[in-house]
Amino acid sequence: MSQDTADTKRILRVNAFFDAQNLFNSAKRCFGYKFPNYDPVRLAKEINTLRAADTNENREINRINFYTGYPPKDKNEGIYGFWQNKLNELRRQGVRVKARKLVYREELFEFDNVTILIKDFPIEKGIDLCLGIEIVLQFINNDYDVALIFSQDLDLTEAVDAVHALSKENGRWAGLECAYPYSEEYRGTRGIDRTVWLKIPKDLYDRCIDPKDYRPSRGR
Repeated sequence: MSQDTADTKRILRVNAFFDAQNLFNSAKRCFGYKFPNYDPVRLAKEINTLRAADTNENREINRINFYTGYPPKDKNEGIYGFWQNKLNELRRQGVRVKARKLVYREELFEFDNVTILIKDFPIEKGIDLCLGIEIVLQFINNDYDVALIFSQDLDLTEAVDAVHALSKENGRWAGLECAYPYSEEYRGTRGIDRTVWLKIPKDLYDRCIDPKDYRPSRGR
């Protein structure tokens, strides 16, 4: 099998990598949803099935990785409870979860001649780095043939480049794909460089909405 072409005679192992907050913010911008209402297991399987039909490849989901930050309980008890419940459900389904508490700091924002200071601004620290490292490590460990990345974070470009370099060096083909919400209103939306871009239209996204309510009972 060459490094540039997939072997269509064997089953390609697909590892999905979800940048939870990046995907949520994209869906919010494109479709107007106010909270992370997608089911990553359904979404990964749906995209993989459509991609297999388009490329005439034999593909199966091998592993789903899910990365997110969440607020501490004392900062936002409702959102904290939502994420604890959702992440526990994903773990029960076999999803590999990496989650970290948000950190808070002062942040200055400048808009034309106006400067705004937010004293308790939440920062998702280290999640994109962890995601990028694991994209590379899982390829080194021969855990996948295709990385299906649900993120538009351009900080992941270096991880993508590293996998391309390792693929060339070792003569082992690697597929790198980037799936993201898309609407006609935001035509400039783009994926990560040097990946295959897979647009998620609203009808596809809506088929993968999680019907479960993960909010703590007091917050309903």
